[in-house]
Amino acid sequence: MNLKIIQNQKKIIQEIREIVDYCFNESESIKGFIKCLKNELDYSYENIRDILEECLEESETIEELHQCIVDLLDREMFKF
Repeated sequence: MNLKIIQNQKKIIQEIREIVDYCFNESESIKGFIKCLKNELDYSYENIRDILEECLEESETIEELHQCIVDLLDREMFKF
């Protein structure tokens, strides 16, 4: 894989991670967190919908949801 493509993918994942942290800090509920993510995220990153769906199924609190998303994004970053 081209080094420039890899760097670009990592940059996208890092930007998503920053948005996830921002929305977590600005939200008081899972519903508010998801609404913020949908408003702020660029859905052009193909895996973000899958990550959100998987984490929503596994999480009961906003903290669990945030941690799940962060963990999966970190896993995506290490694929490169």
